Amino acid sequence: MVLGVAGSSKREVLGLTVEAKSTILSDLLTELQAQLADVTDTHQVKVCSILSATSMTLLHTWAGILKPWTDRVYQLEVALRLSCASSEVLLPSIQLGLLGALTLATQQIKLTAKQDVLSLKSLCPVVCTLLQKVTYQLPPARKANVCSKDVELLLKILTVCVTLLDELIQSIEDPAIWLPSIQEHTVLPVLLSSVQTYIQARQGLQYIQAVLLLFLSLAKYQQSAEALALNGLAQHTCLAVSELYKENNAEKQKTVACRNQGSAVTLSSLYLLSVELYSAMLSTLKYTFLNDALDFLGVHQQQMEWCLSNVGTSLDPDDQKAAEVTCDFLCQLSPYHQQWRMQLPQLLGTMLSSICFVSHSCISLLIRPQLLKYLLEKKHGSEPPQKVLASQSMAQHLPLQHQTSTDEVEQPSEQLVQVQESHLKLVGLSLTFLRHFTPDLCEAMLDQSLDVNDSSPLLDLGFNTPSTEKEGPVNFGTYLACINSCVRMLSRSEMRAASPNRTPFPAVSVSRHILLFVLENTLYFLLSQTMRYLRDPKLHQREKQYLKRELAAELNSFLQGLQRYLRRGAPQSPGGSTMASPQVGKTSSYAAIVMTQEFPFYKLVSDFIKHILR
Repeated sequence: MVLGVAGSSKREVLGLTVEAKSTILSDLLTELQAQLADVTDTHQVKVCSILSATSMTLLHTWAGILKPWTDRVYQLEVALRLSCASSEVLLPSIQLGLLGALTLATQQIKLTAKQDVLSLKSLCPVVCTLLQKVTYQLPPARKANVCSKDVELLLKILTVCVTLLDELIQSIEDPAIWLPSIQEHTVLPVLLSSVQTYIQARQGLQYIQAVLLLFLSLAKYQQSAEALALNGLAQHTCLAVSELYKENNAEKQKTVACRNQGSAVTLSSLYLLSVELYSAMLSTLKYTFLNDALDFLGVHQQQMEWCLSNVGTSLDPDDQKAAEVTCDFLCQLSPYHQQWRMQLPQLLGTMLSSICFVSHSCISLLIRPQLLKYLLEKKHGSEPPQKVLASQSMAQHLPLQHQTSTDEVEQPSEQLVQVQESHLKLVGLSLTFLRHFTPDLCEAMLDQSLDVNDSSPLLDLGFNTPSTEKEGPVNFGTYLACINSCVRMLSRSEMRAASPNRTPFPAVSVSRHILLFVLENTLYFLLSQTMRYLRDPKLHQREKQYLKRELAAELNSFLQGLQRYLRRGAPQSPGGSTMASPQVGKTSSYAAIVMTQEFPFYKLVSDFIKHILR
């Protein structure tokens, strides 16, 4: 009772010293080991359960003062080993507390004592043994009632076990230490088979999430990613994942709701985790995993198109996240566009169109901050404000001043800035994808005989401001509006940072690094597409002159905006302070020097205008 009060109270009630707390915890774990060494009746099991739960509670409460953690890990490891060896039957009430305490200890070592991470290596075989033992006792998903207490307890201990193994992998970061244990205990085939059946049954969502997160950690390392692929990751998950976004019937909805009570895990979040897993596997294994990644794309193309199309109709954070994950997966595939074109040519064209649509939708809102603010604030009854973005009839419901105004918001809310950053990330990911489908800029500028048939034009020959309507074509004007908007955001963020006392509200602004990334990649894409048109022998000379004239005027205007931004006092580097105002007589040369240092692409754009567009 006294220890329970000490562990549950947020304040120091008993006045225990650090040494006393350490002794208490050590004695508890020693007694737990002694009890587990010879479990003969249910009374001992209850005692061990109390000792295990109390130890975990005290560890959690005293985590900030208990050092060294290596001693605690050793005692907990011995107790867990004894719990596995002392009985053929699982002891979930005991093992749950031990696993939770070990997870906490592992996290503490990773955060505060990285030099001790190697002390965790002996824990891997114990965890793998328990994981294997629990999995074999788990009934098949389609036969199990996940809402029953027995199955729920098994799933809970399995979830915590997988989570602990994931923490160990993230802490040790050396596959040579933990991979042999995983392979020896056949952890991967057991988990792959189990997670496939639970995905297909839409049950045990927290367990599925824990396994996918473990696979994500494994996918970061060459050896473990290869092991994951060889054990049939694609065969077990590629088709099964489609169950995560199919419409539920009434019975399945009831099952999912029963298992998902009090949990933030959703079917859509598990689908996105699966996409992230395939992205990580492709990033690590490259060509070795390419066919599996293309198969995954082919199976889930409609869902990916749906995620990308939602950008134009929703500002919901979950929809934005889904689009980001999808774009990232396509970015991982884009370097292999030649193989993609040979295997799935029609799908490549579809995804190119979808990515261009994402850029258009995001840019059309980024350049209209007042409209974005209005959409976030507007409410339609019980419908959340994120869903007010209409599709075809949007112009009929929005005030004209919001549709046309490109004025910045004086005091942007944190929500507005988050949405702007999300849109900028999507534009950046889209440009990363499109960069593989546009000619190399240096090659296009130097090679007069560039074969334009290797790439199709991705932009229309037009300079209109992007419309908020879905039908608007992606043209040069779309991306020119983007770079001008980035300069305005840079200028506004610097002004707010320079005068924080103008408003009682905290200054929030879009990340400068994101703005510069989008700015640089947008310019590269614009110039590359320009060269693709200018090198095209089939394009009429009159149209080439039109392109040169309009683009030169727009880029000159953009460079002038950059110069004004610097004169207002931009920092000399991303982490630098506000620069001092130069002397009047040296303004031009000083600005040119700072411009070149701050924006390396400034000289490229200036020379491009001078040598290509004139």
